[in-house]
Amino acid sequence: KFHIGCLDCQDELQHMRTFDYAGGGPCMLHDFAITERYVIIMNHPLVFNLRQSMQGGLPFTYDKDTPSFFGVYDRRGEGEIR
Repeated sequence: KFHIGCLDCQDELQHMRTFDYAGGGPCMLHDFAITERYVIIMNHPLVFNLRQSMQGGLPFTYDKDTPSFFGVYDRRGEGEIR
């Protein structure tokens, strides 16, 4: 699950949404875009791999079987995440 919210100018939470995304597990979510009205979330299948990390490898693995996800969230909290 992924949680996204929007704060006002006084850092008060205005609304928050929770949604599912492709893969659904821990992932490296580091890219997003913000416009005047929307937040665009780009989740690519770079997934956390605890076993690999504990064996001295990189903590993330590219999972080619999991699709990328692009979510569009209305900053006013209207509608569903598309």
